[in-house]
Amino acid sequence: MYRTPTRQERDRRLQERIQRTREKQFVALAEKELATEQKSKRLLIVDDTLAEDLARFFRVDGIEVIIAKTRQEGVERAIQYRPKVASLDSYLPYDSNDKETRPYGTEIAMAIRKNLPETYIIGLSSDTDSFDTRHFHAIFDKVRGIADYIKTVNEYLAK
Repeated sequence: MYRTPTRQERDRRLQERIQRTREKQFVALAEKELATEQKSKRLLIVDDTLAEDLARFFRVDGIEVIIAKTRQEGVERAIQYRPKVASLDSYLPYDSNDKETRPYGTEIAMAIRKNLPETYIIGLSSDTDSFDTRHFHAIFDKVRGIADYIKTVNEYLAK
């Protein structure tokens, strides 16, 4: 036989539902803030020669560094990890089976710009003339510009 709940029982159930809803909202908000904070410290380095060395500079400061050594890996990892900053070499192999490097830096920058317009894109190469500057926020020479490059990456990560 069904019994009508008392007013106290109804109030208690309502309070429990409100509490569960608040907890869910709090958890969702905390997860969103954590994801935003993690993304704000994420750097993608696409370089077939200096990636590991460059990554060491940034990992010391607690920055999450994702490395790609080919054009194909660069595009895939950019879309997968959604970095705040992407650092691109101009000459890269197409994929892991390719031994010859070609000027894919601008092509990767265009793919990132199309899919992730909020990502800052920085070029770093010994041949800076091979970049189409319209797709980059900054371009640095590997030989003479490393200090400025590191400073600029940190500035973009801090924005």
